[in-house]
Amino acid sequence: DTTQSIGNGEDEKFERLGRNVAVATSGAYTGQAVASFDPVFGAFDDYLYHTYQNPVLTIEVAGSDFVAPVSTIRTCGKEFFKAVT
Repeated sequence: DTTQSIGNGEDEKFERLGRNVAVATSGAYTGQAVASFDPVFGAFDDYLYHTYQNPVLTIEVAGSDFVAPVSTIRTCGKEFFKAVT
């Protein structure tokens, strides 16, 4: 079910959030469902969305591994705040 639309207007909300993140990051962001680049089933964010019926967003910071350079964290936080407010 990861490639199907959610429905009930939820897909449009996620698309709008993706556009807001792109604007906040000067266009350096492309919103996409995780299933579009990695076939993931049963991920924790899926569980949260299906259990609580609230949008879930995975935030990725600069870098090519799981340890982000400290100097990028505050900038990423500011961009995220701008995108969701």
